[in-house]
Amino acid sequence: VHNKQSIPFWGIKPEDCWLAVYNSAWVRKFLHEEGKWQAKREFLLYPPVMYDQYTIPPEEDTQKSHVTLVNLGMNKGILTFVQAAKMLPDVPFLGVVGAYSDQHTEGLPKNVTVVQHTTNMLEDVYKKTKVVIMPSNKETWGMCAIEGFCSGIPCVAHPTEGLVEACGSAGLFAHRNKAFVWQELLQRLLTDQAFYENQSALCRARAKELSALAEVQLADLEKIIASDE
Repeated sequence: VHNKQSIPFWGIKPEDCWLAVYNSAWVRKFLHEEGKWQAKREFLLYPPVMYDQYTIPPEEDTQKSHVTLVNLGMNKGILTFVQAAKMLPDVPFLGVVGAYSDQHTEGLPKNVTVVQHTTNMLEDVYKKTKVVIMPSNKETWGMCAIEGFCSGIPCVAHPTEGLVEACGSAGLFAHRNKAFVWQELLQRLLTDQAFYENQSALCRARAKELSALAEVQLADLEKIIASDE
């Protein structure tokens, strides 16, 4: 159950569902309370991000400089990204073409570099990234934030239910339409080394916490599936 629309969209009845696997607690709560839908057997599995797979080795962690947005679609916050780039013309920005929705790659500010869709996020994106931004209008979780957290990359995000749940206290939040708040947060991260290092430590701790939890969740899910084979 990837989002709150999937169950009503597919018209799934609780009695026809052997196991409902939710990608976030807020989606499950929403369907229970608002949609009045609940399967007999349910499980919470956060999208697994394994810490070691997204950690930049210390000897290679020397190129972080860009403010990065992954997926240049309207929902993901391309307008906020462009506004921030214009307000911080001396800061390099990195825009990563996403795998879905209309991508806006033309007429971007001169300080924006566009990277085509890639499956090697660590090499092509995170090694170049100082700060991840996620000004998404809708986001049921926040995998890009957590992937960046594994290398101590802070994230500034619009406070969707999913991003708040994913990032926890390691996230920095600002409404996607509050341009000057984004400018202030980004400037502080880029210029205040002590603040950046403290935030980076919080991010790594959150990533390790979720990585350990993912191993437990996956093992528990395997037991559930095996018990009914």
